[in-house]
Amino acid sequence: ASILPLIGHLKMTVLDLTAQNVSATIAVPAARRVVLSHNGGKLLAFSDGSDSVTVVDTASKGKTVVGGFDRPVDGVFSSDDSKAYILGCGPECGGTTAQVTVLDMASNTPGASIPVSAATVGLLDSSNLYVAGTSAAGGQLDVINVSSFTVLKSGIAITDGYHYLMALGSNNRLFIGARTCSNLVNGCLSIFDTAGQTAVLSPPNGDVTGMEPIAGRNVVYVIEGGELVIYDTNTSAPQTTQIDIVGQAFDVKMID
Repeated sequence: ASILPLIGHLKMTVLDLTAQNVSATIAVPAARRVVLSHNGGKLLAFSDGSDSVTVVDTASKGKTVVGGFDRPVDGVFSSDDSKAYILGCGPECGGTTAQVTVLDMASNTPGASIPVSAATVGLLDSSNLYVAGTSAAGGQLDVINVSSFTVLKSGIAITDGYHYLMALGSNNRLFIGARTCSNLVNGCLSIFDTAGQTAVLSPPNGDVTGMEPIAGRNVVYVIEGGELVIYDTNTSAPQTTQIDIVGQAFDVKMID
């Protein structure tokens, strides 16, 4: 049966979408974010102010608390789900060192770690793991080769704020969204050309709360400051034709 995890202050509630009932509750104090594996077999739950990750088996609903991290806030599964790359927020979240740690999903054992500039959100594209966050130097993006587990490029300047959204659009454009950025000169959106290795920063339009690449088109829909902005991935700029929506938007999704 399909399941839907809902996170709360002290627990995670599992909804059975077929039976339309609560099938389980799992104690995960101060859970903030959950990440599901591609095959739906494992769920990672991240709690505020913790140095541990809760791994949930979606079949048995059993949990394993794995320690040894530095303020983990997000995770990215490998394409075969054999491992997860855990993003340790470090100083940005009251910890010590921003880092990426490999978690073996078969044994729930942490492996090698590598320090990065900052780490609150990531995206894996083939063998390249893109990791973004904000350090004392401002917003930064690192590129890690997961095959050799080495940093290929470090400290690429992006907007500041708390980065929590990342999506890959057409034309090798990586969109990185943040909230609570300074909005003095630049806004909360960064667009990184993964081929040209250059970043474009948006004007101060407000928090980025949603983004969606549109399949088959060279556009990405982004919600900035409550408004919908349609970006052209050929130019990394808003396209000429925009859609004026009524009210304040928060998120955007493409429905198949």
